[in-house]
Amino acid sequence: MLRNDSSGFLLMEVLLAVAIFSIALVALIQSQAASLRQNETALNLSLAAFVGYRHLEMLPDYQVDDNELSPEKFQIVRESRSLADNLEKILITVSWKEHGTKKELQIDTLRASY
Repeated sequence: MLRNDSSGFLLMEVLLAVAIFSIALVALIQSQAASLRQNETALNLSLAAFVGYRHLEMLPDYQVDDNELSPEKFQIVRESRSLADNLEKILITVSWKEHGTKKELQIDTLRASY
């Protein structure tokens, strides 16, 4: 008499478990990659804001060497426009490339001249 006590897993069960695990692992890896890209974007934005505000701090002197205050990856454009006799609007644009896309941050302020 043969006993049919099967203990263990069928091949189909194992394959299904491996497939589910693989799908979950791929989703986890993709979310990690997206998180790393977002961290890089946040770092670049923070650095661009720092560089832009640093240029605003140096404005009264107008002797700022753009290459001295900014890392090589950032380009800074400073524009000023007179709004009234003693008031001017200053716009600083900080731009950089990230993953082949041009990004930019603009900071503007008003400055009174005495």
